[in-house]
Amino acid sequence: MQSQVVNQYTKTKDKKRFNQGDILKDISLFVLTGSGELQVSEINLEYAIVVSQDCDLEHDYNNRNNPAKKDEDKFLPNILLLPAYLATKFRTGEHRGDEIKGLTWGSDKWKLISQNNEARFHFISQSEDYQIPELVLDFKHLYTIDRDMLYNKMGNVYLASICELYRELLSQRYSNFLGRIGLPEISS
Repeated sequence: MQSQVVNQYTKTKDKKRFNQGDILKDISLFVLTGSGELQVSEINLEYAIVVSQDCDLEHDYNNRNNPAKKDEDKFLPNILLLPAYLATKFRTGEHRGDEIKGLTWGSDKWKLISQNNEARFHFISQSEDYQIPELVLDFKHLYTIDRDMLYNKMGNVYLASICELYRELLSQRYSNFLGRIGLPEISS
């Protein structure tokens, strides 16, 4: 029997709400930095993936937009994003700019990453139809963005969505990474 899954990506016209697995572009985040005196810094992400649970995003949207419901307990103050780094920059360790130099990935390790066989990373395949380049997610890098700020930019930042089966794979891999158990090294 042939698979019914024909695409890895889709795009919603006239998108009303964010979904888990949405691919966003050109995101600006403001973070507090500094030791001692707090400073606000801007971080620009070329691409990012929404990883908040889809049911939470749906409940948030429905409760904010249905005057009869107004269950503020369902409101999300922030949306979780994983930065999606350009694979070409990630492989050479240049994905976080000049300030932070990352590792350079040799061909053996890169093969593991690009085939999603390295638990810490998730590889997003290129799609010319949706203008998605090859991207790499590093599960150790997580940001939150104010929900209202992101919704105000929806039309400018939404690129496409990862289709359900591939979205579930990403969600499962991410939750497995977060749920890992760090065992101590025991000397013999």
